[in-house]
Formats: sequence, structure tokens, C-alpha cells
Amino acid sequence: MIRLVYLSFLLHAWLNTCYTTYINYIESAEYVPANLSNVLLYTGSCSDCICQAFFSDNSSKYEVINCYTINHTCLLFPQFVSTSIIRINTNSKLISRQTLFNTTASCSNIYGQCGGGGWNGTTNCCSGLTCTYQNASYSQCLSIVVTTSQSPITATYYDDGRQNASTSIYWDCCKLSCGWPYKASVTNPARTCAQDGITTIDSNTQSYCNGGSSYLCIDQQPWNVSSTLSYGYAGGFIAGHSEWDWCCACYSLLFTSGAIAGKELIVQVVNTAYTSGNMFVLQVPGGGWGGSSNGCANQFSSNYSWGNQYGGFTDRANCSQLPSFLQAGCYWRFDWFMNAYYPTARFKAVTCPTALTAITGCVRQ
Repeated sequence: MIRLVYLSFLLHAWLNTCYTTYINYIESAEYVPANLSNVLLYTGSCSDCICQAFFSDNSSKYEVINCYTINHTCLLFPQFVSTSIIRINTNSKLISRQTLFNTTASCSNIYGQCGGGGWNGTTNCCSGLTCTYQNASYSQCLSIVVTTSQSPITATYYDDGRQNASTSIYWDCCKLSCGWPYKASVTNPARTCAQDGITTIDSNTQSYCNGGSSYLCIDQQPWNVSSTLSYGYAGGFIAGHSEWDWCCACYSLLFTSGAIAGKELIVQVVNTAYTSGNMFVLQVPGGGWGGSSNGCANQFSSNYSWGNQYGGFTDRANCSQLPSFLQAGCYWRFDWFMNAYYPTARFKAVTCPTALTAITGCVRQ
């Protein structure tokens, strides 16, 4: 206990007396090197991670830290490669040894300071870099474009193989568009259910919302895998593509706005969002039935409430008004998803997790 107190005091002293000399950092950023070998995952606060990386027996092994405030973990990297990607993540702080941020040379190296109120160092950036305004007190040398806005916080990611998309939520209890045969080259159409929401029904059965007896299955709702990762299902639309391309395909959505910026949701697309731009409409119980018919009012008794047509419920407490077997997905919206309002995302196609395809029975061939 005495040693821990001493280390805490020592670190405090380093940070208060030598911070600008020995350590530099970038707010809302993370380092993404191509080679992740010898990277240490460390649990603790930013101060704990600084102590572990720079002031412990391991101090000669690590050069850069990603400190994630959302779950109090850090990634410690043994080297810094200036050609790797630095991307915005509002839940991360990038911390580095001062040697990587040269502010005494005739030009500032990558991520070094090059201007700002009270700055007396060089305003020149080394070859290939541009002095980029951050705020009235700080400008830095960058080689990639990063953008932020004030309210809500947004981020644009570059060189990550992703595209921009809009998102929303719904739950209309109607049959899935990808639940019909021959929509794509798949093992089976996405599973749809009888009125009980459990019994699988023939894929040729018309949706209740169009006069038939087929409904959305109750187990196709989202769940969290960790504090930063969830799985779920969605209606999708990808510009320049068709249902043949997206039915039962899976996509990683990396949110870039609001309180969930930096969180990832992997969805299997089992329905179609009829729009003109990249869009994922997440299947969330209590999310409203949108422009479709409200099949839920018929699938279940009139004793339940379904909220507003667009957006559904506005408060977590309302989730108790749903059938008990749909409440978990509704609570997910207000807990993990933090009731985000139409958050934007960057998406890319990924291999479907078995946990998703086991529920829908639909695997692309």
C-alpha cells in the first residue's frame, strides 16, 4: 500500500512539473498501426497507463498509449510509425513520449505543435505536413484530414475502408423483405414467424401487414457483447446495390456522432430500407413502426403500448409496457445505445458472426 501511494505521488509530480517536457497527447484520437504485435492491453486510468508505460520497469518498451475513457483500458504500443493512421475517437486520448513531438527543431514533426496562443516555437511543419488549427491555443502538424464539430460531437474517419451511413430504429412486427425466397444467394431466407413470434413459418407466407399471417420473430432484437460492441439486425439500403447484395449480409457500423461515438454495432441486414442513400434502420423493440403498418397491435394483445409511430418510446421506463420477451431489446436502446438520436456511422461489410446467423438461419453463399 505504501508503494502504491508513493507511485501515485511520484506520477502526480511528473505530470505537474514535467508534463509539457516529457509527455504530449492528442484529445479524441487513437493510434492505429498496421502491426499490432507486442501490444499490451492494460486496465486502468490514463494516469495508471502513463505510469506503466513511461515510468515503470517497462518504460523502455512503450512509446505510445491509446487511453480509452469509456471502459478504463489502455493499449500500450512499443513503437510509433508516423505513416500509420491516427483517427478520431471521442472516447480515446493518444499519449506519447515527447520525443515523438519535436517542437525545438526548425520544423515540427507529425502531431507536433506549430501554433496557438502563447506558442513560441516554430510555426513550420516538416515536409509533407500541414499546420492545422485545433483551437485558439493549439495548432498541430498533421498529414491526414480529421474533422470535428462542436454539437453534437462528430468524427470523420479516413483510410479505413468504410463508407458514411445514416441510422434510425424501428419495430413494426411485419415480415422481413429478406424473408422471401430468391432475394439473394443464401442457404435459407431470413427466418420469419407465426403470430407467436417463435414458430418458424413458411417463407412463401405473406406478411400480416399485407394481409397474410407472417410476422417478425421476437428473437431478432439487439444485444450487447461488451460495453463497446453489440450485435443486432437491421433493414438496409446501400447506394448502387440491391437486395441481392445486402440481404443477410453483415456490416460493422462504427458510430461517429453523439454519446455512442466510437462504439461498434455489427448487424445482419434482413430487411430493406426504402431510401436513396446509405441507411441502416435498426430493429429495436419499442422503436416505432415508421411508414409501415403496425403489425404489433395485431400480433400481440391490445394491453401493450408501442409508443410513437416514429421513434417509439421516449423514456426507458416505457419499455415495461412491451411484452416481457421484447423488453431486453428496448432496454438496450436506452442503456448501451444511450437513446442516440439518428446517429451517423461509418460502415463496412464483415463476415457474419454465427450468433447472428444462428437466429435468422440465413447465410450468404
